[in-house]
Amino acid sequence: MANLEQFLDEVSGKANALLAAESPYERGLDLSSFGATNASDPELAESAMPLWLMWGSLTDAIDGPGAGDPEVVAWGMDGLRRAAVEWLALEDEPECRRRYFDRWVYDECGYQRPGAEEST
Repeated sequence: MANLEQFLDEVSGKANALLAAESPYERGLDLSSFGATNASDPELAESAMPLWLMWGSLTDAIDGPGAGDPEVVAWGMDGLRRAAVEWLALEDEPECRRRYFDRWVYDECGYQRPGAEEST
C-alpha cells in the first residue's frame, strides 16, 4: 500500500462492498485481512491495526468459538453492517477515525484498553 489516503479509500470501497453484499461475512473477512496485511506499515498502522482487531472480532462472532450462539452470530452480523455504515459516514479527519476505532475496538468488541487493569 502506497499511502494512508489510498489505504483509507480502499477501506471505504470494501465497506461499500460489504453493504452491497447479501451476506457481509466474507467482506468482513476481507476487511480484517486488509488490516492485518497493512498493520506493520508504520504509515498505516494507526488505522490498520484497529481495523484488523475490530473486523476480526466481528467475523469471529460468526465463525469463532461463540458461533454456536445465535445471539453472538446476530451481534457479529449486525456489527459488520453498523461498522461499515459508520465508517462511510466518518469525516476524513484523524481524530474522527481515532474515536471510531476506540469505540469499536474497546467498547463494541471488548478488547481491554491499554493500561486498564484486568478485572477478576
